[in-house]
Amino acid sequence: MSASAQLSPSASGAASGPDAAAALHPRGQVIAQAWLDLGAGVAPLSNGSGRPLVRTLKLILDPLVIRPTRLAASRTGLASVLLQSGRAGAAAKTLRTLLAEFDQDAAVHERLEAYAFLGDAESARHRYPAADEAYRAALELTRSAADRCRVNLRRAEMHAEWAAMSYTPRSRIQRLEKARDLAIPVLLVTEALRDGFAPGSTRERWTLQVAAPARELAFRLARTLGDTALLFELVENAAASVTLQSSPSASAGSDGAHHAPGGALLPFEAQPAPLEDLQGSEPEELPAAAAGLLGAASPSSVRFAPPPRVRAIPGAAPVLDTWIRAAEAEYGVAVRSDTVVDAW
Repeated sequence: MSASAQLSPSASGAASGPDAAAALHPRGQVIAQAWLDLGAGVAPLSNGSGRPLVRTLKLILDPLVIRPTRLAASRTGLASVLLQSGRAGAAAKTLRTLLAEFDQDAAVHERLEAYAFLGDAESARHRYPAADEAYRAALELTRSAADRCRVNLRRAEMHAEWAAMSYTPRSRIQRLEKARDLAIPVLLVTEALRDGFAPGSTRERWTLQVAAPARELAFRLARTLGDTALLFELVENAAASVTLQSSPSASAGSDGAHHAPGGALLPFEAQPAPLEDLQGSEPEELPAAAAGLLGAASPSSVRFAPPPRVRAIPGAAPVLDTWIRAAEAEYGVAVRSDTVVDAW
């Protein structure tokens, strides 16, 4: 019986699909059978039983069969270099060729990155509908809020560039508003996710490569649209930070929200917790002020509580309240707590 017949799930009556095939035919068995089918020409690279030598596996078969994603990463990197050197057309061609070769049921991360870079390349070529299509394909492959933020930030930048190329004022405004609708939720979520990273290089990269560009884009779009109310709320949001209390004393107001009495505590007003209250406890969420008190705690185990919502104008809703609700609904991330504090 030939190797192709042995490896056919339908031939043995098994269920189809990659998982079923992998269960019936372990990878080592598949490689050994394919190696035997090559005949006597590979004898110098085989052991006494006709299977590949260890060094044959490591130097020849392993890079080609076991780790194909390395090749995909290299070609995506090549496309990135082409894009950075101004050869967007060559980058797009490389990425489309790579995507055509991918197994649609595998290599999810590699396909996501390839589609995201393809969106960048098409945007650089001013082919904005094609760029948006590539970004949407990347979004379908995301598995986390962080991945969705990275893709949607690129989409927002693309729509802002598209607005600059628009011929009519109406289409320009529509594309600016689309970019704004993408950028502000991304800004709110990236700031919330940033506080979940342990201090170090990963958190710094997230801040510099995602959170800071999202903030700059949101401010730029609000200014371009002439939305002074939104600019005011963005400034108030930027001035807020993680809460200094994980369980603040609060009272319910007439609107049903919880209001911290007397406004938010300033750093020098926060009362330190008694030492006996800190010993032997491992809270899942800590206030920012307490993070420095637990010197023995691992930084990766400390999570800040979401900061409160800020009311900047008496009688008005908390700043960016509509945007916060939209971001939390879309990304499933707690951007702000239910507590509302007054800024005056």
